[in-house]
Amino acid sequence: MAARSEHPTAPASECGRRPAYLLSGLLECGCCGAGYIKISATRYGCSAARNRGTCDNRRSIARTDLEARVLHGLKEKLMHPELVREFIAEFHREMQKDQTDAQTTRQVSERRLAKSEPRSTGCLQPSPTGCITQA
Repeated sequence: MAARSEHPTAPASECGRRPAYLLSGLLECGCCGAGYIKISATRYGCSAARNRGTCDNRRSIARTDLEARVLHGLKEKLMHPELVREFIAEFHREMQKDQTDAQTTRQVSERRLAKSEPRSTGCLQPSPTGCITQA
């Protein structure tokens, strides 16, 4: 809680305890939809089957096997060269759009500033003596 008190506006996920394993909290049973939980030091299984007995899925899987399968799938599917090319192209489109928006905003701000500068001639200006004087 000390971290939370130092940054009260930070999301709870950034200040709380992080999962101990890669897939903690992300798995669900394909039969009943309940969460897959650590049922031993090395295995995941259906929480409904384990705790309530409401699911017939008594199968379990080793954590290391599950993580290896998921990471392999991500590598094969998400890192496919065509998908990477599409991601890069979309990233460049978004960056170009953001730069165009920023340039437009800057131009509008510069025009507003240019219009307001002639009116500021009668403003009070600080003097070298520290007193505010009429300009």
